[in-house]
Amino acid sequence: MENDSATPLSVLLQKMAVKSGLDKKLQEASVLEYWKDVIGEKAARSCTVRRMEHGKLTVHCQSPVWRTELMMRKAEIITRLNERVGEAIVLDIVFK
Repeated sequence: MENDSATPLSVLLQKMAVKSGLDKKLQEASVLEYWKDVIGEKAARSCTVRRMEHGKLTVHCQSPVWRTELMMRKAEIITRLNERVGEAIVLDIVFK
């Protein structure tokens, strides 16, 4: 016998994540997953994401050449990361 008023578990989990603020943390974590796809494999080998906090992505670049290249593409990278996540999660990127 089916209960038509039952709420799917996925909906309940999503509501709990939103209520607890966990949804933002999950979105921030997903930025790390998309990083390599957005900047490319060559750049990803030289530049590592250190942290994502409060909308700021901190990236360490081993090469000044890659740091300069990515700084010039910063607006594009932010846009592409946010498109992948589906929300404006990345507000700024700091390259070190």
